[in-house]
Amino acid sequence: MAAPNFIGEYETAWDSATSPKSTAAITVQAGDVLVAVSAVETYNTGFQEPTITPSGGGLTWTSRQVVQGNDYGKVAIWTAVASGSASFAVTFTRTGSLSSGLYFGGSVLQYRGSDGLGNSAKANVSSGAPSLSLTTTGANSALVAINNDWNAGDGSSRTWRTINGTAPSAGNGYEAVYFRDASRYTVYAARWPDAGAAGSKTLGLSSPSGQKYSIAGIEVLGTSSPSPAAAALSATAADASASLALDAGAPPGSAAALAATAGDASASLALDAGLPGSSAIALSATAADATASLALDAGAPTGTAIALSATAADATASLALDAGAPTGTAIALSATAADATAALWAAGGGPIGFDTAPARVLWLDAGDGVNARGAVELDGSTQYLTRSGSLMGVLGTSYSVQAWVYLDATGASRGIVCHRSTASSSRIPLFLGVGSDDVVDFIVGADGAAFSTAVGSALSAGQWHHVVGVRSGNTLSIYVDGVKGTDATGSFGGTITPTHLDYGSNFGGSASRVQLLDGRIDQVGLWGNRALTQSDVTGLFNAGAGLTFGGMTSGQKSGLVLFHELDEASGDRLDATGNGRAMTAVGAPGGAHGVVEGPADDLDPVSSWDDRVGGLAFEQASVPARPAWRSGPGTPYVDFDGTDDQLSHGTPGGLVGDRSAFTLLAKVRLDALPATDPAVIYEEADASGAVACRLAVDSSGHVVGSYRPSGGTLASATSSATLPAGGAPVTIGLVRDGTALQAFVAGSPSGPSATIDAGTSLAGATPRVGAPVASSGFARLDGRVYAVFGAALAYADAQVRQLSEAPSASALSATAADATAALVLDAAAPGESAAALAATAADASATLALDAGAPPPAALALSASTADASATLALDASAPGAAGLALSATAGDATASLALDAGPPPASTIALLAAAGDATASLALDAAIPAPAAASILAAAADASAALVLDASPPAGTAPFSLSATTADATAALGLAWIARVDLRQIVFERLSGSAALAALVGTRIYPNWVPQGVAARPALTFTVVSNARGRVLAEDGFDGSARARVRFDAWADDPADAAAVVDALSDLWHGYRGTASGGVLVHSSYQVDEQDLPEAPADGSGDWTERIVADYAIHYRIPRPDR
Repeated sequence: MAAPNFIGEYETAWDSATSPKSTAAITVQAGDVLVAVSAVETYNTGFQEPTITPSGGGLTWTSRQVVQGNDYGKVAIWTAVASGSASFAVTFTRTGSLSSGLYFGGSVLQYRGSDGLGNSAKANVSSGAPSLSLTTTGANSALVAINNDWNAGDGSSRTWRTINGTAPSAGNGYEAVYFRDASRYTVYAARWPDAGAAGSKTLGLSSPSGQKYSIAGIEVLGTSSPSPAAAALSATAADASASLALDAGAPPGSAAALAATAGDASASLALDAGLPGSSAIALSATAADATASLALDAGAPTGTAIALSATAADATASLALDAGAPTGTAIALSATAADATAALWAAGGGPIGFDTAPARVLWLDAGDGVNARGAVELDGSTQYLTRSGSLMGVLGTSYSVQAWVYLDATGASRGIVCHRSTASSSRIPLFLGVGSDDVVDFIVGADGAAFSTAVGSALSAGQWHHVVGVRSGNTLSIYVDGVKGTDATGSFGGTITPTHLDYGSNFGGSASRVQLLDGRIDQVGLWGNRALTQSDVTGLFNAGAGLTFGGMTSGQKSGLVLFHELDEASGDRLDATGNGRAMTAVGAPGGAHGVVEGPADDLDPVSSWDDRVGGLAFEQASVPARPAWRSGPGTPYVDFDGTDDQLSHGTPGGLVGDRSAFTLLAKVRLDALPATDPAVIYEEADASGAVACRLAVDSSGHVVGSYRPSGGTLASATSSATLPAGGAPVTIGLVRDGTALQAFVAGSPSGPSATIDAGTSLAGATPRVGAPVASSGFARLDGRVYAVFGAALAYADAQVRQLSEAPSASALSATAADATAALVLDAAAPGESAAALAATAADASATLALDAGAPPPAALALSASTADASATLALDASAPGAAGLALSATAGDATASLALDAGPPPASTIALLAAAGDATASLALDAAIPAPAAASILAAAADASAALVLDASPPAGTAPFSLSATTADATAALGLAWIARVDLRQIVFERLSGSAALAALVGTRIYPNWVPQGVAARPALTFTVVSNARGRVLAEDGFDGSARARVRFDAWADDPADAAAVVDALSDLWHGYRGTASGGVLVHSSYQVDEQDLPEAPADGSGDWTERIVADYAIHYRIPRPDR
């Protein structure tokens, strides 16, 4: 059997009770299998009996499994099979007695190449880690599971069970759903792509445990495997051509052999979805000028063997993989005769970034996954936090206060949160503290009246406790670790005029502080005009795990007048709400390990940095040894102080370096060069130095890459280029290819390569950022780390250059036989620059690629003037006005080609000439040539070729263009191509305006770029497409390479809490979103990269500020071809 092909997953929102709710549009073909999974927060017989029903596409939906039990979350699985091609949304509708307020959601998984559905199963258990036994009926089936935890536990550190070597995760894309509302439910869904041999399988999660779970799963059958096929094609005569195209890959065990055995013969193989495991491919070009090429749309799967060879003069073999080859695949390309060429391109040969690079194993990105877990540490003697002024104007007569507290010692009265007056001991709007009996009290009293005390339970030393005080009119309540204590009532009609708010002390009637706390305080919040309920407190307690400000829902934040996460290591402690109510530090209190971890804020000490590939965490338990996270200037970074800062991964062994081929890159800025020993950027090493894979910078600024496998000797590659202290960020790196080790600086190999031992074991190594593992011989980094990246491939120089964001070069020359020169620019060369590349000797190659065209008045000239030389120019946008483009191929086997994204501007001139045997000249324009440009292409000798590709026919009135083939075997061709274009603004607007959660906050006040004049009502939301890189259509599956956009959202409100609520709704809508948008645009990645509070002062001097929160999102998407 062949496993079914997973096409996509389409989700509704999970954070509301709105019914019905729909997925994004799903485009299906006949025979596609759709699996709809749904979850609703609870079920109770005779009371809350919700039913969730999917519909859409006119399909017949069949219920496969339903799990419903009293006081359990409900889950269900439905399936449908498409009868024809269509595009539609799937709608989930909730019905049932008294269920209108219940949160629910749904997700649809689409499969193609399936023989239908197999077995399904369900279970519900009151406590444990979700486990479901399901016996598959066919080999290589896919599995889908949906799990609902009624306890709503924290699953941020979840681990899915492994089936046939696969454990789903957010990093590998096999996790479909993770959503948590701490007061309602936690929903998980995942898929296993290939369950292996038929038999019993265990679905679910091995952690977190303690779930009250309902789980259901279903088998999606694969397709019957055809007999192994043999494909053999041969081009054995001059100018002959052989090609093979497979829509879905050959079946397992197939062999594909293509040969081009005579001069100018060509053999090519194109596969739509890659080859299945154990297939073999062999392509050879064995005679002069022969060519063999292989293109795989989705890369080769594990176990596939690919061999391409070019064994005669001028032969060429090339391999293009759309997504790179996975671990375990064997690829061999060889060029074994003079002038032969072998080339490997990853990801379709197009531009790559850390998010799209093939075979990634590690990616630490300072813009994502950097966390803080701090608390203020108080000495019980002189240290506390304070701010002056009264909060009674925003608290009202019903308010609440929470804090997490950790006592270092018991038996003494201690203040936790105190809002009192230095002028009167009886003015106590709130006091939360512990007495000498360690019992927690919540006290309120008005001037001239007796105070009242709500009494909680006793606290223990050496552990965290959650304490909450609530005033509701004349009633006081207290909660300790989620358990309510004894209420109190009183008359608080007198004046309550506090002068200060303190954390960790008590006072009254005097400026002197008493009852100073010996221990830690974390996550202090104060709500105005809101009395928290038992349900609210339970949610904030979060089963003892706590919540950061960022982890709270908009409902939990409602009414907050301040919230202090207290992650700072020193100095003032900032207000996370944006209301500006910072706490001043008295006595220089330090930082300590806190109760809960969340995304770091500016200057926070970093407790962990999460890898974006596999979710691995680099951590630091000691607060003084934590580097600080900075949001800028420019790109976010992690700042290492060169004294004691470091982050380590706790599982021994190599992450990047334990293989015979790898690429290790780091984007850094040095604040200071090390005094003597090299400063470590990243390493995988043990304390004794017996094993090491290290990237460091020495005292002169040279990059030093070192490697020592277990039982081997240490060898180092040192760059000739140097890094200055205080310069701009630069990407440095290390590439291992077999026994060769090469250092890179700014995207280029630098210095001689080193020869290292062939071993790969790094057993016992500790992966670490910013500091050495060994106690001597190396120094700590004093500088900034923006990213650390590793791949299980030895990247080509061009790929390293792209990932390094290398500065543009202006001139390259290949002047010797078999030499190659390549230039890739992410953006155009600077104004008035000249780009000149020459290939002037036999078999030399010169290539220029510009992302956005050259600016005026640049001149571009490329020449291939000797046999077998090659010159290529690619511009993603047209050349500027008056630019001149001249490319020539004037000797046998020479090639000249020009590709323009949007055609040349008026008055441009293009001339391409192929004037000798086997020469080739080609021009590709994504749009027609405008008047009065001229294009002339000539193929004038035997075997010469000239080709012109235009986006559309030239419009009337344009200057003539000509293609000429004047000799036997010459070829002239005219074709069409497209540039992928999409109105991203419309897509963003449609998704925003379709959100019920946003509509509840801003109504219809959603605008592109700015709020229209005369619109005064708020909250409101504006959005701007800051950047949008558009891709060129290349692939035969109907999509081009990934396009990248940055969209900025501005939330406007009169009240900071309203602006924050809009930003939270945006996060729910866009952060982690994947799906098909209007026009068939596939959004495959969306995440928040930045957030800033930018309040605007009143123009009229009234003091009524406008709250503005700016959130930036990176959106990666793929665009359909316009002819599909």
